[in-house]
Amino acid sequence: MCSPQSISRPGTAIIILLAMSLSSAWGQSFEQTLPPGFLNTHAGSGTSLPFRVSTNNKTQWHYDATNFLATGPIMINEIYVRPQHSNQNLQNFAYANVEVILIEASTDWNTPNPVFAGNVIRAEKVRDGAYTQDFDFAPTNAATGAWIPLRLKKGFSYNPATGHDLIVQVRVCGIFMSMGFNIEGAGGHAASWRGDTSNCNATSAAWTSTSFAPLVKIDYTLMSSQSLPNGYLHTNGSGATSYPFNTSSDQKWQWHYDSSEFIANGPITITEIAVRADSVLANVPAFNINNFEVTLIEASTDYQVGSHDSVFANNILRSKVVRSSYWTPEPTPAILGGTATWISFQLEDTFDYDPSTGNDFIVQLRTCFPTSNWGTLMDLAIGPPGTVGGNRYGHTSDCSASASVFNNDEAVPIIKIDYCERTISTLPWEESFDHWGARHGTTRVPPGWLQYPSNTGNWRHYY
Repeated sequence: MCSPQSISRPGTAIIILLAMSLSSAWGQSFEQTLPPGFLNTHAGSGTSLPFRVSTNNKTQWHYDATNFLATGPIMINEIYVRPQHSNQNLQNFAYANVEVILIEASTDWNTPNPVFAGNVIRAEKVRDGAYTQDFDFAPTNAATGAWIPLRLKKGFSYNPATGHDLIVQVRVCGIFMSMGFNIEGAGGHAASWRGDTSNCNATSAAWTSTSFAPLVKIDYTLMSSQSLPNGYLHTNGSGATSYPFNTSSDQKWQWHYDSSEFIANGPITITEIAVRADSVLANVPAFNINNFEVTLIEASTDYQVGSHDSVFANNILRSKVVRSSYWTPEPTPAILGGTATWISFQLEDTFDYDPSTGNDFIVQLRTCFPTSNWGTLMDLAIGPPGTVGGNRYGHTSDCSASASVFNNDEAVPIIKIDYCERTISTLPWEESFDHWGARHGTTRVPPGWLQYPSNTGNWRHYY
């Protein structure tokens, strides 16, 4: 989640007041409703599902990509629902487990698959566990009900520009005390939902409505993009390669990028990686790699041939597998002008990295059992010693190899990373969070923040 990070100080209860800065991730925070346009107006409908019924249930809330105001990648940090009517107090509620999974959809909102898993390109669990709330009064003279956060535990990266819809999947298991009111919904918009009203472990929906969906508010942060090596986002490299996507053999690679190639000068969360063909004239047909594993690594070695170890594991200071499944992107046609279209790795998880440590960044790939390939070359940065800022090291016939048998000096594939800054670097920090609608004394707060009782309106972290 692209949000300010706390500082742990064992054995103390310290309140740190944090100071506001335009360069912060929170300075780039936005909000909107899905469907859009209802932040301060009623959508006109309501539903007792999933929080007012007495039975366990599972639902998928499906929103068309055109509902989003952002035109590029975003990090969704929180999701809210609200009472159908403005004068409804927030009653105590308690659920043993509310699970929320955010999904990049493989289907359109108006033609969903009744099988829940049949609507998924990429999914990430963003909250589970107990969900409880104490009584709170309805806001005075408000046009709508107050927003109630689902209290996500992590963020979800999503790019509406792909045209893929967003699905909010909610499982409610173990209802001790329900919300006591309908949540607001919207009909007649590019949104739908489906579900099972008696089984939170259902695999298929018992009903579908393409004319209604729950109304939600999302808080999100705009993502940034850059190429690695830096400077190639809108410019072609000077080389090309068939490895590893235009061969029929299993492969294992470490693409090693110098930390100085990063634009950010502090910690970031990397949410997506993409590659492209070496020419705008190249057509990349649909291809299939039966097992495509991506591991992101904070390196223990430098990128140069004399430093990077041929044993893959010896270059790892810290690593995380961020994708491991088949990879079958749609065809990518040639375009006119510019550079070739980026082809996303469709990462299944995020990776935190801090270039200011001086530790390099490695993208490790395992391509196992390819059945069809690109049919064209991939863009490559290549140059004289010390000019590229990256090298590649690989094994060209074994995706489980422990060491590389091939390398290039000052040659590395050009990739695009989507990321957001994730920490505050200047203390102290203070934030009103007026755009969240967070009122003094309420327990509806931005994720990770609390309000000190004597504070007159601003918010603080407890450490």
